Amino acid sequence: MPRGPSAPRLDPALRTAAALTAVFALTVTACATVLPELWGYLTILLATNVTCLATVVVLLRTARRTGGPDRRWRVLVAATAVSGLGLAAATLSAGFGQEPTAATSRPAVYGLFLLSYLPALAGLLSFPSDPLPSRHVSEDEPVAAGRAHHWYAIVVLDSVLVVGSLILLAWSVVLGPLLRTVDLDGLKFLSSFGNLIGELVLLVAVLSVGALRRPRSPWALALLGAGWLTLAASSTMAVADVVTARHGVTPTALLGFPFGWLLVLLAALVPIPARAPPPQTAHRARLRGLHAAVPYLALAVAGAVVLAELAVGAHSNLFQVYALFGLFMIVIVRQMLNLGEKSQLLALVESSRRQLRHQAFHDPLTGLANRALFAARLRHALDQHSAGGSPFTLLFCDLDNFKGINDTLGHAVGDELLRVTARRLRAGTRSTDTVARLGGDEFVVLLDGGTGDPELLCRRLAAGARAPCEVTGRTVPVGASFGLVHVNLAQARPSRPPTADSLLREADGAMYAAKRQGKGRLVVRQAGQAAPEAPTTIRGDLALALRGEADGGILQVVYHPVVDLRNGRLAGFEASPRWSHPRLGTVPADRLRRMAADALSVDLDAFVVERACRDLAGQTVPTVEAGPVFVAVAADRLVRDPGALAELAGLAADGGARPGALVLLLTRTDGALSGVSAQEVTARGVPERFAACGLPLALDGLDGGCRSLALLAALPVRAIRLDPGLVASATTRDPDLAVAARTNALRAARRRALTVVAPAIHDRAQASLLAAAGCHLGQGPVYGGPVEIPCRDAVNDPGGPSAGPPGSAVRSSPGRPRPPPGWERPSGPG
Repeated sequence: MPRGPSAPRLDPALRTAAALTAVFALTVTACATVLPELWGYLTILLATNVTCLATVVVLLRTARRTGGPDRRWRVLVAATAVSGLGLAAATLSAGFGQEPTAATSRPAVYGLFLLSYLPALAGLLSFPSDPLPSRHVSEDEPVAAGRAHHWYAIVVLDSVLVVGSLILLAWSVVLGPLLRTVDLDGLKFLSSFGNLIGELVLLVAVLSVGALRRPRSPWALALLGAGWLTLAASSTMAVADVVTARHGVTPTALLGFPFGWLLVLLAALVPIPARAPPPQTAHRARLRGLHAAVPYLALAVAGAVVLAELAVGAHSNLFQVYALFGLFMIVIVRQMLNLGEKSQLLALVESSRRQLRHQAFHDPLTGLANRALFAARLRHALDQHSAGGSPFTLLFCDLDNFKGINDTLGHAVGDELLRVTARRLRAGTRSTDTVARLGGDEFVVLLDGGTGDPELLCRRLAAGARAPCEVTGRTVPVGASFGLVHVNLAQARPSRPPTADSLLREADGAMYAAKRQGKGRLVVRQAGQAAPEAPTTIRGDLALALRGEADGGILQVVYHPVVDLRNGRLAGFEASPRWSHPRLGTVPADRLRRMAADALSVDLDAFVVERACRDLAGQTVPTVEAGPVFVAVAADRLVRDPGALAELAGLAADGGARPGALVLLLTRTDGALSGVSAQEVTARGVPERFAACGLPLALDGLDGGCRSLALLAALPVRAIRLDPGLVASATTRDPDLAVAARTNALRAARRRALTVVAPAIHDRAQASLLAAAGCHLGQGPVYGGPVEIPCRDAVNDPGGPSAGPPGSAVRSSPGRPRPPPGWERPSGPG
């Protein structure tokens, strides 16, 4: 049967010690039982000396190999073991040739031994343990200085409170009446009784540490508790023998002394890990609740007995009254500590709530208000305006060519550009205004009504946002388009008052109008001027086009050539959607994918896959059959929605295309795969689902970073397409392609024998450099634009002998498009 996670590892030293302990215990028990009483008593004392000495040696030797709390508790417990060794040796030396009664009459020695319980208690408080995780404060959150060691005092007070209550109860019920009728040696009784009190305090301290903390080795702590329990059992029998005025202590009653130290010795041999095992929440909650109730329950029972004796006029003495008063004072001190702990915990909880509230309503990258907070502020402004407040203004900002900055300079530069833009917008507004980031590179500003010209303020904001900025030691040009909407309910139509959503749509539409006018502009409108180009209207038209309705325009699939960089021959195509909109004109694929949100992105992918399969099956474009066709699909939706992948796989199976001809190029709707992590892919079982779909996979946007390489290792892909930023750095000024990210990406592809596609190639020299670096396939403007009906005559052959200038239609070698060498069985670069 396998052991639990908290079971100790029985290494050879521990196994040997356990076996020797068992043999030693059996031998001592037999001697104490068979030998005469005096010799049995002396045997027990000798065994106690041996076990105390062995415990000291083991504790000190193991302490040399450890450090910190693990070493501290061993040294402190060893000090108590040394005192026990001295007590046993003194008693043994006095016992030879005397009766047991005379041998145990060493009250001064016992009194010194009582002081040795203090280092043992300090050692238990130093036992390696971790704090219990709170429901409100995580385990990894730093603990306040006031709470770091408060549990030390709690353990000591609880131990004194429980043991004191038990002693008071025993005194009232048993010991008091006996002592009034029995004449005994007071010093001997106090020595034995004090010994029992010290061991009980240590036992309760062990239980408290186990309840309040997570011991790193529960087995070692349990062995310590069992050792103190065994010692306390023998001390209880010794006290009973003294109280009942017997002539001496029987040898079997003292077996707990050597056995208790043997258990402490075994605890020193149990290995203690660096961290505590994971907590069992339900069990820990019950244990902690029981620990919180036991001290008060014990005091309540003892107090009830004492008060009952006082009420009925029974004989009582001042010891009981003072003891009860002292225990109540301990309760008050403990409650004060609990009150301080609760106050600090409430402060931490309130701080955590403030942080959560801030995170819920603010953008983590820029610190601006997020969409939820901005929507609430906008609704509040509308309510105030309808109640007679002043007009207000809504400003929508979108950075120009932000995707190109991300692709060429990297996402770190893009993030810094977003932060710089956020600081500029916030610096140019008043404290009563609200600046928010809606997502991506979209910002919105709510300008409260007041004095001044809001349009002039917006133009100043626009000028400040468009100023170039320094990012990572380089100057990055910033372009931004703005849409401004004045809101004045007095001029709005009563039948259609503006809402928060409608105002955002109008500001967004004004911003799109500014982009169509040449970008970097500001378009001003009044609320209520409907913009047919608003995003919701555009998405509605796209939904009509996906259903084939003429009102939504014409949606078709065009094919971009993919060329083998090593011989210049046509090797396949990339199928992309193209939308001819009645008002927007021709919408390219990258903008079209940004317009398609949520479910529309899946519908758009399904449209392209279905059309490409039909073309591959020879119904429209038979010349595509020989080479693979890459279809870019929204990977983040496929990862999180198993039904979307099943739908695409079903369309490919029903389309009749030959196996392996259609390749899913995993990307995001904004052109990058940064929204999906390797951890999420593995946790959702995506590799298994992708492997079972039956379609070859390619990974888009590989930039050589840790995140993309982790995705490459997690997904069952057969090809990769490099990030355009890596391809852009392949110029004649970089003949060795000494770019770390591109080197990492190509090295990872070579190790996995993957086909490498280089996008956005602009000239033949760049294509030659990429081919020499290990890229198999390439695509870009140098090979011509997209075609509706793929034909090899429309594709350039820059590497062939008859290559023409970029953009010309030069006939390549005869025959159908060929798949790249090694596509059916990917291999490293030739």
